[in-house]
Amino acid sequence: MEQNQPTDPTKSPRQVSASRKLVAWTVLIAAIAGTVAFKYNEQTQPALLTGPMVQLPAPDRVTILWTANAPFEQATIEVRASGETVADIHKVRPENGRYQLELDHLPPDTAYQYTIQIRGLLSRDALTSGPHTFRTPPSRNANIRFLAFGDSGVGSNTQAMLADRMRACSPDFIIHTGDLIYPTGAREDYLDNFYRPYQRLLPTSFFLPCLGNHDVVSERGQPMLDEFCLPPNGPEGVQTERNFYFDYGPARFVAMDTNLAEPDGAITLETMQTTVADWLRDVLTNCDAKWKFVYFHHPFYTNSAHMAEGSAHLKKAFVEVLESCEVDIVFNGHNHLYERTAPLFQDEIIDEAEIGLANLRLSGSALRTRDPAHDGVRQSIVTNRIPSDQRPDKIEHDVVTPETDPPTIAPVEGRHGVVYIVTGAAGAHRYPENPNPPAYIRTYNDTAFSFTDIELRPDVCWVRQIDSTGKAIDRFVIRKGPDSVTSAD
Repeated sequence: MEQNQPTDPTKSPRQVSASRKLVAWTVLIAAIAGTVAFKYNEQTQPALLTGPMVQLPAPDRVTILWTANAPFEQATIEVRASGETVADIHKVRPENGRYQLELDHLPPDTAYQYTIQIRGLLSRDALTSGPHTFRTPPSRNANIRFLAFGDSGVGSNTQAMLADRMRACSPDFIIHTGDLIYPTGAREDYLDNFYRPYQRLLPTSFFLPCLGNHDVVSERGQPMLDEFCLPPNGPEGVQTERNFYFDYGPARFVAMDTNLAEPDGAITLETMQTTVADWLRDVLTNCDAKWKFVYFHHPFYTNSAHMAEGSAHLKKAFVEVLESCEVDIVFNGHNHLYERTAPLFQDEIIDEAEIGLANLRLSGSALRTRDPAHDGVRQSIVTNRIPSDQRPDKIEHDVVTPETDPPTIAPVEGRHGVVYIVTGAAGAHRYPENPNPPAYIRTYNDTAFSFTDIELRPDVCWVRQIDSTGKAIDRFVIRKGPDSVTSAD
């Protein structure tokens, strides 16, 4: 007969079961913790959400901005000036999910290289962005290159294609003539309509936009002002960064907010005609720049969907200042096409030779142009407009050549013709040119998406309008002196 084994009275079946449960719970909790840590680490590295983007709030100050899906991690940034072997190390923690590094007291005309690194939680891997480079503003005698365009922010394939063309130009900086974000300038649309299309431009080229009418629909444009760090040197009594100026190389650049307080803007017409106009005159007069460029959204010399008459109040406020302060080119957007005017002074066409402008050879484009000889040297565009049945016909040119022997005309004392460019074909659907363009419209293209590429030297300004295929649809040059180097193209 089998006998039962004696049992240990100090151990009970219930006690053994409880120990096993404790071990099981410990293993389960460890597994959950490990999974959470892995998922957190997976989600927080390695990916940037926006940027990095370089900003130029002052001549000797650069701000680098970005966001990442690592909202609590400290970033390390190595910054090295050209020719230096030792890098400065900066530690940055995000505020409200945004990383921001300000670099102060930077010497002029210096190339910098920077690399961003963020390490995720419990990870040996890290987010790394760079190395990227930027150049601080050079001297007045330097050569520079910049781009101008507007009406871009729709997140389309065309916008991305143009961005690739822009990157091939290697610009020092970009000026944007407004309508950066369609349809309403909302914060949530910046990722798809701005940061993603320009993700390879923003780390190296300063981006300095002005406000368009679509940008101010949301919070009167505050989302755009919050995204950028623009120069805080606008007119007193007007919110900073809506109007500003900056110097880069041989030029001064002035950006203006031309959106009226009603319905969506923040500046009244009276303020534009007094405070802003006085400020504009001051910053254009008290400067030693040889070249002067101004940009704002709404054109008052144009012939497309948004008629020139709609901006007559802006013309009344600013045109005399632009002319008397001898601005070279005004860049606008709003109309989704490319237009270039003849040089204009007091609503009269000035001969291009008076400002040293020459049209350059152009091949394989759909540029529409009119012969300057048909307009006369001082054909009025207001009181003596050419009747539509007497205007020269628009013709399609495969090749546009400069005049073989352009007339030499000495500038008239106190008279400086300003060229106006509408460069609003950078991504949004295009608008057609209206029939019978006024005499002051020298060239236009309403069939191609495009942007403006400007190569500026102390005495010469080369301008090309580039379409999405990389072809130039307009080329001209303005000379203020000799230039021993021919254009890059």
